[in-house]
Amino acid sequence: MSSPLPVKSEAAIAVRDPLALAQALLRAPSVTPHAEGAVALVAQILESAGYEVTLLPFDSAGTPIANLYARIGTGAP
Repeated sequence: MSSPLPVKSEAAIAVRDPLALAQALLRAPSVTPHAEGAVALVAQILESAGYEVTLLPFDSAGTPIANLYARIGTGAP
């Protein structure tokens, strides 16, 4: 299912509205290994909230799988 809004617009809306967040996540491609849409949306939401986001592609048997690591602040986990 494709999204009527660009991911960036959905990320901005979702930060303010949990229902919009749920709707945006449901519209985003998220079936492994093709989850780039959902990962990109989550990354943008976290970045707009002040997190430092690192995309971590994982390659299992030649199939790349999108993933991310997010961190806020500089202290130890």
